Amino acid sequence: VTSSTRVCGKHFLASDYCSDGRVRERKSERKSSRLVTGTVPSQFECFPKRLCPVPQKRKAPTVREPVPVQAKRLDVASSPPVPVAVPEAVGDSDRSTGGLCSKHCHCVVPLVDRVGELEDELELERSAHARTKELLKDGKERVLVPAFSLDKFAKNDKKIRYYTGFFTIGVFMACFHFLEDSARQMRCWIGRRTRSGVRLTEKAGAGRKLTLENEFFLVMVRLRLGLDVEDLADRFDISSSTVSRLFTSWINLMYCKFAELPMWMSRKKIDKLMPLCFKKWYPSTRTVIDGTEFFIERPSNLGRQTATWSNYKNHNTMKALICISP
Repeated sequence: VTSSTRVCGKHFLASDYCSDGRVRERKSERKSSRLVTGTVPSQFECFPKRLCPVPQKRKAPTVREPVPVQAKRLDVASSPPVPVAVPEAVGDSDRSTGGLCSKHCHCVVPLVDRVGELEDELELERSAHARTKELLKDGKERVLVPAFSLDKFAKNDKKIRYYTGFFTIGVFMACFHFLEDSARQMRCWIGRRTRSGVRLTEKAGAGRKLTLENEFFLVMVRLRLGLDVEDLADRFDISSSTVSRLFTSWINLMYCKFAELPMWMSRKKIDKLMPLCFKKWYPSTRTVIDGTEFFIERPSNLGRQTATWSNYKNHNTMKALICISP
């Protein structure tokens, strides 16, 4: 809007002008008429009807007559009798207490006691449910049961032998029970140093993701099949860092526990179980030894690369000396 802007005077009231308050009809007078600052047009009588919004009228609601409700009467004569539990003997004391009705032939036993018992049971269930929710909230029972777990193959000794190397589930569980007490107090390996004073089951953050049985199963699967960390993480639905920590922790635990077992058989027991061919040609044999090595990833440390390098395999390997009694 500028100083030369002109508008139609028919859309304004007389009070909208700065002059004496009347609308001038002649051209000479209209030229000198000025509007009050901030005035907006408010008169639209000459506005085309085709552009005016037509208000839509709602239809009046249909008047409906209320449906008469007919009360149904119970025909006592035609209705079948309702079976009611009646005690064997009824005394006057029972009638006086209101336990039975003395004016009718059918007496009803009150269910107040039964309702009280049900309310007590409901209260116990509610308290147990509240305790369970608190335990889950604290993270004390956050145990994951993945699709690939020991429970899936527990009844199939062939699968147990393939994935772990143990012949039966009984042998697997016997080895696990040997390590179980120490595994519950195992410290969590977090890198070059161990988190001192903090047990794996009581570490900060989220609770244990797998049960001890599945952790041991994971370790044996990797030792048996040599699966990568990422593969095991997908199978057990955990992170790759968790797989690495569990594997290293269990390997250190098994090294300490299995070192307690006697490595060499006694001379007397070897002579008793020695085959005839050994007794004939090698009667003084105590053990049969053999060396083996298997591939590993190249370490990032140059000193460890040199220590694990094998000219025979032309690769970084781990060496092992295997001994077996005859």
